[in-house]
Amino acid sequence: MATRSQTIVTRRPSLWPIVFALGLLVTAAFVGLPLLAPPLAPEPAPLRTIPHTDVNPYGANFFLHREVEPWKVEKTLALAREAGIGWGKQHFPWETVEPRKGVFLNESLSRPAWEKLDEIVAAANRHGIRLIVRLDRPPAWARSERPNPPEGQHPPTSVREYGDFVYAVVSRYRGSVQHYQIWNEPNLARVWGGRPPSADEYVELLK
Repeated sequence: MATRSQTIVTRRPSLWPIVFALGLLVTAAFVGLPLLAPPLAPEPAPLRTIPHTDVNPYGANFFLHREVEPWKVEKTLALAREAGIGWGKQHFPWETVEPRKGVFLNESLSRPAWEKLDEIVAAANRHGIRLIVRLDRPPAWARSERPNPPEGQHPPTSVREYGDFVYAVVSRYRGSVQHYQIWNEPNLARVWGGRPPSADEYVELLK
């Protein structure tokens, strides 16, 4: 009797569902990654460029009121200009310009205080140096405290008196001097008689 053999074929499961599922997971990961990452910083604004001007940026401090001979004033300014200096901060000490109320006399030189200052302003203009005139150091009659220290000063007792002095200087040099410094280094205690700097007092001076 003949026997019929049977062959059983087992079908392997398809891998495509697994591959498809993995693909979805990878895609979701890449899509969601930006949501998990910290936000990017905004692009910085482009730097502003400052155009070149014809203004000379170089300056120096001058104390020409201490010079006795006029030729030294001329020589100093000539050398400064030769070195490329275009600006000069010049001190006009109140205590030497107006040692007594309404009296503009340089007592150390026994001549009107304006004469010395006139020479300085005229010489600076001749040499093409723009002055920034510093106005401070009140005289004894305009302060109630002890004398001004060599490297400091005391504030005036009356803002109005200081304003009168500033007005006198500005009126005299109208058209010749365009820039003024009201007080010197007002952020330092030594220019307030050793007291802490006062922004309120300085604002009063500026008024």
